[in-house]
Amino acid sequence: MQLPIATTATLVVVSYIIYLVLASFLQSCRNARKARELKCEEPPLQKNKYPLGIDQIQKALAADKEKLFPIEMAKRTVEIGAITYRYSVLGNNNIFTADEKNIQAILATQFSDFDLGPTRRGNFWPLLGNGIFTQDGAGCKSNASTL
Repeated sequence: MQLPIATTATLVVVSYIIYLVLASFLQSCRNARKARELKCEEPPLQKNKYPLGIDQIQKALAADKEKLFPIEMAKRTVEIGAITYRYSVLGNNNIFTADEKNIQAILATQFSDFDLGPTRRGNFWPLLGNGIFTQDGAGCKSNASTL
């Protein structure tokens, strides 16, 4: 007996959603375990005034329009009281850092422990194609070494 197409489609969608939730949970567990191993501390969280960080987007767009985006980022570090902090915009959780030791770890000493993530690749791929700003791992490393 075959299931109707609508039932099959619903099962596929529900299965995919379960997969995404489970994959996200497992990744969070791996990240937490790695953070404990490295004795990492949780960076402070930037508070949003409006849901989904709409206020942060408004500030960033206004600063960009005035060509003051780097100054806006410096202001944020002062407001938060840290040069590394967590922030959430449109449901995406991110980390900003201006700490030279963190940047060194990301770009050199612990390069293989970090990735760009699907959002960054998806946003920059149409503009930049295949390169150091859209690749992770060996592909990124080999492109960087040819610069």
